[in-house]
Amino acid sequence: MHKCLSTLLICAALSGIVSAESAVPPIPDAAKETPVRAGRLVESGKKAVTRLVQNPSASAPVTTESWPKRHPVVVGTLVGAGAGAVAMSAAFCGGNSGDICVPIAAPMGAGLGAGIGALAGWLTSR
Repeated sequence: MHKCLSTLLICAALSGIVSAESAVPPIPDAAKETPVRAGRLVESGKKAVTRLVQNPSASAPVTTESWPKRHPVVVGTLVGAGAGAVAMSAAFCGGNSGDICVPIAAPMGAGLGAGIGALAGWLTSR
């Protein structure tokens, strides 16, 4: 089916039934000479900039809390992933840094630690 459709399209293009020039309407000469006017998006952008310049306090509120206090679940996830990767690698590989041990144990530990850390962060945020 795919081969038949592509053959049909190629034949249509070669015979002139479908051409790129016929699909695009010609641009009138008057449209080429008229200057481009600002659209609604530009006008709305100008209004927003004017409003923010006149009243700078209308922008985003300034937060006094640190990033970890605002995102405890993300911090717990990141710390848990790092700690889990190290702990699992140390527990299963011991002092032996084999070629296969760390690439398997570290991602498993990171996933487990990330889950535990996210849960801990969520519980502390409540």
